[in-house]
Amino acid sequence: MFAWEPTEPDLAEPGGLGLLIVDEVADRWGIKGNAHVCVWFECLDCASR
Repeated sequence: MFAWEPTEPDLAEPGGLGLLIVDEVADRWGIKGNAHVCVWFECLDCASR
């Protein structure tokens, strides 16, 4: 099972910012996993961001 722990990103390395962005802009989000990991999110006002 995948569990996300927020950490300070290493900006010298590519990638690793996706869930930080989701956590910042989404009103609600979560992770579902089985054989694959699926991230879902709800953004009530994303069009204006």
